Amino acid sequence: MRAKNLSAWRQRWDGVECTLEGPSPFGLTDKGAQDYRGARCGDRAIAGASIADSDFTGADLHRLRLENCIFQRCDFDGADLTELVTQTGQFEDCRFNKADLRAANIGFRGTHFRRCEFSRVRVTRINIFNVIFTDVEFNGPEWRNTDFGVSAFWNCNFKGMVQGMTFRGEVPYPSQREMAGELQQPGLHNVSFLDAQLKFVDFRDGCALEDVVMPADGSAFICSVVALKSAYGRRTDHPDEYDVFQEWLEIFYLGDLQSKVIISKHDLIAVGGSEIGAKIYLRLRNTIGE
Repeated sequence: MRAKNLSAWRQRWDGVECTLEGPSPFGLTDKGAQDYRGARCGDRAIAGASIADSDFTGADLHRLRLENCIFQRCDFDGADLTELVTQTGQFEDCRFNKADLRAANIGFRGTHFRRCEFSRVRVTRINIFNVIFTDVEFNGPEWRNTDFGVSAFWNCNFKGMVQGMTFRGEVPYPSQREMAGELQQPGLHNVSFLDAQLKFVDFRDGCALEDVVMPADGSAFICSVVALKSAYGRRTDHPDEYDVFQEWLEIFYLGDLQSKVIISKHDLIAVGGSEIGAKIYLRLRNTIGE
């Protein structure tokens, strides 16, 4: 998307009403999609709409509020989706390349993304709760420090640096459960980190880890929390490693509900240095890794 094209797309919408639904006043793109490129359709509420085969590249959808809406085969490349609100909606076969999702509120009372792709998105202050991601691909490091709040991931793929993310398995407070709606088996199910690097990723509140594929370079593994807590029983065996391991445990949240966790070599090296951290990782992987 070139800046020149984006400017021309936006200027043509001056004085033109945008409804998001129905045929675009500018016809179809060369790919056969409804041409909503550069449209100004934000700051409005839409309920019960079904929108398909539409191109919203570079569109201004700021403060769009969607309830029980379905989007199929839509492109949101470079779209402004800041402060987006979704409730009980669906996105199928949609692309979000360089989309701006800052301060968006997604998933309350259930939102389902199927066969979608997120690449180089902006997600600062995004609020995600009770979302179902099925066959979704997450590319790039931009999801750093995102809390996915009791969301479900089925057959998803993460690529690049996965850092500071939180995955939850249960709602800690009754008020949040009422706001979230019925949970849809949250956790990671057949999720791949094969082409990813994990750094300080948090799994808590009983987050399921089922058939999760670890990074191809061997920099992470799954183990049980019980085995992890007892991995270094006595300080006298490996005192240099023991102290670093205990320091790392204080940082690495385990909680009472979590039965399995993913251990990352990068985390241990960050705490104990390249030599001691790598030694601890190797010892843990060889003794308690699944």
